[in-house]
Amino acid sequence: MGPSHPHDAYAGFGYGSTTGWMLAEDEAHSLLDATRAMGRLLAPGTLSGKVAMVGHSQGGHAVLAAQSMARSYGLEGTLVGVAAFAPIWFTNKSWGAALAMLKTSSKSEFAYATEYFYTHAELYDGAGKGLDMILPDKREQMRTVLTTGCLWEVSDKMPDFGTVAADVYDKTFVEKVGLCGVANACADAPADVWIERFRADRPAIDPEGAPILAWFGGQDGTVSPGFAKCGIDKLRLDLGASADAKLTVCADATAVHGGFLNRQTDLQNGITRRAADAVDAWISARLLGTAEPGACPSEQALAPDGGTLECRTPPSNTD
Repeated sequence: MGPSHPHDAYAGFGYGSTTGWMLAEDEAHSLLDATRAMGRLLAPGTLSGKVAMVGHSQGGHAVLAAQSMARSYGLEGTLVGVAAFAPIWFTNKSWGAALAMLKTSSKSEFAYATEYFYTHAELYDGAGKGLDMILPDKREQMRTVLTTGCLWEVSDKMPDFGTVAADVYDKTFVEKVGLCGVANACADAPADVWIERFRADRPAIDPEGAPILAWFGGQDGTVSPGFAKCGIDKLRLDLGASADAKLTVCADATAVHGGFLNRQTDLQNGITRRAADAVDAWISARLLGTAEPGACPSEQALAPDGGTLECRTPPSNTD
């Protein structure tokens, strides 16, 4: 996917990881630095200097973070558009809420939360610290699961560790970080540390930055319609008066998050396949000056049975 004349423009692509999360700042800086690398790889004058970024899932999170930080961090060229397929842009307090509200039988969500805490502790607190919040007798087993398996394999292993978060995590961690997620009560340690990390991973979108296109699927089991609405609401809040001009939200009522060959999912139903042509046309309009794509179904297509689409809470859609 991309412009038909690659020497006229260039694009960065971010994709969701299989196991683990990066910090929003690291994701954004990596993408923005990639434009500098491309500028040095090719002969001067080869590129137009226009940059577009595309990402799916956590990659969608990465390109939105890059939009947020492009003016302050800088890049080679000018960021003219950011397209995100099913971006994970709901509040990261959701990972705390998962500990308080979910059983390990909610395998995928519990696995996402565990990977978030593990990778962020490794990055913030130092190598080897990622499992300090896990009960001592389960740390090595958890380390093996997190570092050797793909996401669906990690998810399938979660019930092996117990039934609820307190069977897996330190009691104080579950109570304090869980309460932070559910009730915004984040003053006590270790929640006071994690709330700052949650906030840093959803940086404010730049209202003067590049325009954004976001596509969501109505049958997405990862970024569900309720989670999608949380992300959409936050994007609009950050953009303020420029939201109508800067943000285009599109929906495919029957698209899923993605496809995994080992799960025998029909890859054609993934949002990246369903919306590929529309995203390609939108990027081409910004990079190459071609015609704008036609109107797309709005987020209302995600609403159940034509009802009202609402942000999934708790947690509240702040931070």
